[in-house]
Amino acid sequence: MLNSDYPDGQFIFKESEFEEETFAAASFVAKYRRVSSLESIKEQLQQYSNGLKQQLYNIINRDYKDFITISTKVVFCLSCFIGRFLFHTGRIIS
Repeated sequence: MLNSDYPDGQFIFKESEFEEETFAAASFVAKYRRVSSLESIKEQLQQYSNGLKQQLYNIINRDYKDFITISTKVVFCLSCFIGRFLFHTGRIIS
């Protein structure tokens, strides 16, 4: 009863089960307890959790660079705008 939604088919559950509005941990465990040991379910959930943590880490690292780039550009544009505004209005920054 392995799940083909995962590249290596290592989990007996589907990710979509956790996203259901009616998800209940007790029902989840009871459902898979019929086909697997509690230890196996625990191990699979830990592997799944570790995979999610790695994906989150990768997303943060990938998007962090974009965030810094955009932030730097915004600060630069604001500085230019403020400098031009002050120059044209004859105000001096002290």
